[in-house]
Amino acid sequence: MGTVAVVAGDTGRFTAFTTSLSRLQKPPGTEVTVIVGSDRIKGRNMHVNEMKGDWLWFIDDDHEFPPDTLMRLLDRNVDVIVPICLMRSTPFNPVDYVAGSEKGLVPIDLKTASASGTVELYAAGTSGMLIRRRVFDVFRERWPEAPIFEHEADRSEDIIFSERLRELDIKIHLDLEARLGHLNVVTIYPDHADGEWAVGMRVGQNFPIRIGL
Repeated sequence: MGTVAVVAGDTGRFTAFTTSLSRLQKPPGTEVTVIVGSDRIKGRNMHVNEMKGDWLWFIDDDHEFPPDTLMRLLDRNVDVIVPICLMRSTPFNPVDYVAGSEKGLVPIDLKTASASGTVELYAAGTSGMLIRRRVFDVFRERWPEAPIFEHEADRSEDIIFSERLRELDIKIHLDLEARLGHLNVVTIYPDHADGEWAVGMRVGQNFPIRIGL
């Protein structure tokens, strides 16, 4: 038994997310909880404080995923694991990092990565992350007054949480067979350039695509 923890805005964002959640396969007795609000970090901490069962799976409302995603992650039977996920805007790098330095985080290189199995990560995005209750217990033993999730001006709660896990010697695993879709808005419009009509697309606000007819 465990908890599926949805962090959502005040209004629904994507029907594809709602459909994915409704089709999600999960163990008997699983709680599905939704915390609504603009403060994502507060929502994550509330989920941790109110979780039921032995594990918690964070999933934000801008994702699409196959029905067996959660069961795949649970079957790996590790403390912390994430599905592979890309940024929702250019340059579309994975949010799964294999190293870090003063120059920044290094995402996994999908051109050389396997298509199966698991690998250890240096840091990862929180959405899609499956965390066993033991992890939160160990965290609170080390930092009894600290919130599980917090942020700084130049670092997100995902990266800080990953840093805390490294301090606790708790590994983050990446399941290369579990793939999490990151939803965005795509605008389709008629485009005319260089004397020819084409199909124009814009992913988000800053990534135009042009396809010839």
